[in-house]
Amino acid sequence: QYPVKPVRIIVGFAPGGGNDVISCLVAHKLTIAFGRQFVVENRPGAGGMIGADVVAKAAPDGYTLLHATQAANAVAPTLYAKVPYNAVRDFVYIGPFGRQASVLLAATKVPANNLKELVEHVGRNKGKVSYGGPGIGLSGHLGMEMILHATGMAVLHVPYKGSASASQSVVAGETEMTLDLVSTGSVYVNAGKATPIAVTGQARAPQLPNTPTFSELGFPDLVIYTWQGLAAPAGTPKDVVDKLQRDLQAIKSTPELRERLARMGIEPFDLSSAEFGPFVQAESKRWGDLVRRIGVKVE
Repeated sequence: QYPVKPVRIIVGFAPGGGNDVISCLVAHKLTIAFGRQFVVENRPGAGGMIGADVVAKAAPDGYTLLHATQAANAVAPTLYAKVPYNAVRDFVYIGPFGRQASVLLAATKVPANNLKELVEHVGRNKGKVSYGGPGIGLSGHLGMEMILHATGMAVLHVPYKGSASASQSVVAGETEMTLDLVSTGSVYVNAGKATPIAVTGQARAPQLPNTPTFSELGFPDLVIYTWQGLAAPAGTPKDVVDKLQRDLQAIKSTPELRERLARMGIEPFDLSSAEFGPFVQAESKRWGDLVRRIGVKVE
């Protein structure tokens, strides 16, 4: 009979942002599918950890769900000195909403139109090249550090308050490069305000068809996505989880939702509940290893 009353989807980010919009789209479709209201409730703060903690401590009855993210469920456990939940044990992962690739952007003042030229430029200007980051521990920061390690570039990190400010720093020539989501980075490229170097997806991005992937350039480990999905408190009945997973998969398959997500730069990403949990564990290890290697920690 589930659900017999409204269901909350907790989003650990402010209203109006990308995560909030995605959850609102999914909640609307789930409301239609189940015939009961699925309501988005925003609990912003601490990189999504406040919202995740609310769900971790909620009754495991299927009526409080989490908009799970790479930031709160894979990166935070290693990045932050104190995390009030265990991202593996305290949740059951239902299924992903989708994933987003990023693009490495270079400032137009940089004499580089491809990765080889960018690496050479950095080598000729040791200690003088910087990149704009969206904030400590966010995907644009950690993904960039992964790229720098793989390519051998030594570049100074200049943290900004958000990805928009980081990309604007490249447009203004304050920094030489940044890693931005394809959905927003392609806007600067198409306006002639930044140079696309490579994308982090498994395939070329539709918005940037002439920009190669890092894999094409010989870096298969630089397949980097940000992702979002649906989770519930650990102990939620399996039949409830299975029902949510089936309906989530069904609504994601509708042309309308796929088109709406595609316009936001989100590509399909399909995993069952049995597959999504191990995926999150693998992501936690991947990003945790990187956080430990670069020695970053947030108190």
